[in-house]
Amino acid sequence: MITAIHVDDDTRSIELMKLAAKDVEELELKESFTSAKEALAWLSRNNADLVFLDVEMPEKNGLDLAHEISRFPSSVVFVTAHTGFAIKAFEACALDYLVKPIYPEKLRACIERYFYRRSKGLGAHGKPQVNEQVDELLNNYIAEGSYPKRIFVNMVGETRVIALESVVYFGASGPYTKIYLSSGEVVTCSESIKSYSESLEKHPGFVRIHRSYLINKEFLSSIIRKQGNINLKMSNGDVLAIAQQRRAEILQQIAS
Repeated sequence: MITAIHVDDDTRSIELMKLAAKDVEELELKESFTSAKEALAWLSRNNADLVFLDVEMPEKNGLDLAHEISRFPSSVVFVTAHTGFAIKAFEACALDYLVKPIYPEKLRACIERYFYRRSKGLGAHGKPQVNEQVDELLNNYIAEGSYPKRIFVNMVGETRVIALESVVYFGASGPYTKIYLSSGEVVTCSESIKSYSESLEKHPGFVRIHRSYLINKEFLSSIIRKQGNINLKMSNGDVLAIAQQRRAEILQQIAS
C-alpha cells in the first residue's frame, strides 16, 4: 500500500483527487491540505510515500515547496494544469507529474510509475537531487528568455544528469533515443526524440534536421553535398541525413 498526501489550494481539485484515490486500491490518501505550511507541519510528524503538489499556489508554489520536502523521505509528484511545452520541461527534468483534472486512470498510471522507479532503485524524488531538477525547471525551462542547460535521464538505479553542451546529437532508435556525447559515450533512454525536440525548442544550439536526428550545432564538422543530397558530418565522425524537403530551412537554422 502506498501512502500519500495532497497539497492544493483548489478545493475542487482536492475533491477530485479524493474521488480518484478511492478507485486506486494500492493508494491510501491520508490527508489533503490547502496550505503548504500545514503540509510541512504534518510531514514533520508523519510519513508518506508520495506528496502530490500543485504547481501553482498563492502562499508557496509546489516547486518551492519541493525544496523543503527534500528533507523528508517522500517522493514528489507535481500536479499541474499546464500542458504542451511545460509538460515537456517536466519530462526533460525527470520530474513526475499529473495533469489536472485528476481521474482514477491517471492516478493509477502514476502509482505504476512509482512502483517501477522503486523496483529499479531510482529512489524518491524527495531526495536532494530533486532540488537540482526543480532549479533546472525553474531557471532554464520556465523562466522567460532562458533555455535548458541540462537534461535528466532516468536509468537503472540512478537519474543521470547530462549537460547539453556535451551532447553531440540525439538519434532515434525505435521508441527510444540514443544520446551521443562528446566523450564517445552513448546513453540510451526511454523518451522519444520528439519529446527532446519539443523540450529543447527554446535552445538556440539544437536543430532538428530529420525525424531521426536532433543535433548540437557546436559539434557540426562539415556539410557534405553529393549527388544533389546534403548530409551533415558531426565531430564524432557520424554522417547524418537531413530531411531533404526541409534542407533550405535546416541550413538556415544551422547558420544562425
